Amino acid sequence: MQIGITGITGFLGTALTTASQKRGYQVTGITLPRTPEIKNSLYIQQLLTLLQLDVLIHTAVSRYPQTELEEYVNAEFPSQFELIFRSVNPKGIFIHISSISVVVNSLQDRYTLTKRRAEKNLLGSKAIIIRPSLIWSWEGKGDAERLEKHIAHKLVTVMLYPGNLHLPVLIYNLAKTIVDLIQDNNRQKVFNIVGDTPCRVWKLAKHISRQYNTLLIPLPTLPDWFFLPKIIRTINYTQLQYQSLPKPDEVIILPFQFY
Repeated sequence: MQIGITGITGFLGTALTTASQKRGYQVTGITLPRTPEIKNSLYIQQLLTLLQLDVLIHTAVSRYPQTELEEYVNAEFPSQFELIFRSVNPKGIFIHISSISVVVNSLQDRYTLTKRRAEKNLLGSKAIIIRPSLIWSWEGKGDAERLEKHIAHKLVTVMLYPGNLHLPVLIYNLAKTIVDLIQDNNRQKVFNIVGDTPCRVWKLAKHISRQYNTLLIPLPTLPDWFFLPKIIRTINYTQLQYQSLPKPDEVIILPFQFY
C-alpha cells in the first residue's frame, strides 16, 4: 500500500511514517508549496497523479495563520485537496488531521477558526476526520519540547497555574491508531482520539521540572473568558460542544502514562 503524508517532517508526520513502515506500507512525503501555487488545482492533480497513492494523510498546517494564504492552507485547501485526490483515485482513503480544539467553543483564535472551517468544508465528502487531543511525547518533542525549553536548566521559573485541562495522547499511540484506521471502510467518519487521564498543564510541567530540579512558581491563570489571550486563560479541553460540527462517529480512548 502506498501512503502519502503531508507535513512528513513534522511531529505527527514523523510518527506516522514510523507507524506506517512498521505495517509494511510504502511512505511518500508530500511537500506542498507555501506560495499561491498551492491554489493551482492542475499542479496538485499532476502531483497526485504522479504519486499514485492509495492513502493520503493530510497533517500539514499553519500553526499561527496570519496571512490570507496561511488561512487558505488551513481552511480551504483540505477540501480542495480531497476533491483532487478523489478525482485521481476514487477508491482512495483521505485522512484529514483536525484538532479537538474545534469543538471547544470558547476558542476563537485564528488557528481554531480555520480548522473549524476546514471541517465544515469537508462535510459531505468521504474524508476521515481525526480530532486528536493534546499530542504529547516524553522524548521532548512538539508541545512537550516547548514546555521543556521553558523549564530546563533553570533554578526557578514561573508557570501558569492550574493551566489548561487536557486528555493528552502519546504521539506513537496516536500514530499507530491512525494507521490502523486505514483498514476502515471508505465513507466519511469522524473520530475524536483522546487520552484516558485528565491532566493539567501544571502537572505535566511539574513532571518535567523534577528532571532538572527546577522550582516552579505558580502564576494564577484567569478564567476561560473568550476575549482573553489563550495563553493566560484556563481552558477545559474535555468539555466539548457540537454546534455546527458533527459529533464523532467514534471516540477512541488511548492510555496515557507518566514515565
